[in-house]
Amino acid sequence: MKEIVNQIVSPLSHLVNKKMQSGTVPKLFKVGIIKPLHKGGDKKIMSDYCPITLIVTRQMNFIRKRT
Repeated sequence: MKEIVNQIVSPLSHLVNKKMQSGTVPKLFKVGIIKPLHKGGDKKIMSDYCPITLIVTRQMNFIRKRT
C-alpha cells in the first residue's frame, strides 16, 4: 500500500481540487451517520435526545493538508 500512495496522491488531489473549484461536493463528503446524543433527563423520552452527525474526517484532513 505504501508503494502506491505516492503514485495516487497527485492525481487524487488534482481531482479533489477540481471538484472544490467547480463548487460541487463529492457524494462521499455528504455521507454521515446520525446518532442520538442524550442531553439529560429521562432516557425514554425522545425529546431528551439531540441528533448528531458523525462525518468522514479523512477527507477533510486531506483537504486541509492540500490548502
